[in-house]
Order: sequence, then structure tokens, then C-alpha cells
Amino acid sequence: MLTAKHPSLFSSNYEVEGLRTGVNVQVRFRALSSNGHLIQGDKIWETKKKGVLSGSWVLESGGQVLMEAGRTKLLRSEYELSIGAVRYILKHQGFLSTAFELIQDGRRVGTIARQGIFSTKVLIDCGPDVPELVQLFAFWLVADIWRRSNRNTST
Repeated sequence: MLTAKHPSLFSSNYEVEGLRTGVNVQVRFRALSSNGHLIQGDKIWETKKKGVLSGSWVLESGGQVLMEAGRTKLLRSEYELSIGAVRYILKHQGFLSTAFELIQDGRRVGTIARQGIFSTKVLIDCGPDVPELVQLFAFWLVADIWRRSNRNTST
């Protein structure tokens, strides 16, 4: 299980712990956009929204697309993540919940949820068959959804 927490009190970024390599990943967001980075030591993956009005993102490294994610339903928080021929569905668990579940071939293979109602710590609990990079990209999408939701409700 991976855990994510803010590195400081006023940060919207996260640091993810518990990876197999033992090296934490910094999850960063660019201000006023839906783009960012995943950084692990000297490895940098870039998250990019495909267009201003698009509901699609890519995860790139060195200009090469590694993964894609796209909204599957217009008015619901549901996304399809693809890495090669493998497909996952990342979907909001319920109306009053902030948690998301990761589904592959119709079965839940993971969840991404805050540890408690008032907690900023996040648990990324996926099965051993889900690659860590998929877990990190899914977490980045969920954290971006939470960030945009907080920004929209605070105005």
C-alpha cells in the first residue's frame, strides 16, 4: 500500500511513500492548470492535459507517451486509463464520498481514498498486479480532481 501526504501545511503537492524501490515520489501540480510532474530521484514523468477543454491527459517521459487517461462519462468522475493494451477504469465511489476505485476487467483492483474525513493523508491501496506507475498516475488524476473541486467551491 502506498501513502501520500502533503510535504508542508499549505502545499497542494504530495509525497508518496511505500514504493518498492524505497525512493519516494513527489507529485507536483502546476498552478492554475491541470498539468504536473511525478518525480522520483532523477526520473521525471510529466502529466499533460491534451487540450484546454479536453477531458484527456497523458503521462510522458522524455517526450514518449507512457499512459493515457480520458473521461468516459460527461457528468461523472469516471476515467479510462490505458497503458498499451491494458485498460483500467478509475471511478468515483459514490455521491458523498471522495474515494475512487480502480477497476480492471470488471473487478476492483484498488482504491484511492483519504485516510479520514479531516485527514490530508491518502491511502493508495492496489493489488500487487497493478504497476506502481499506474497507481501513481491514477493518484495524480484523483488529487487533481480534488484540487479542482476545492478551487471551485472556495470561490
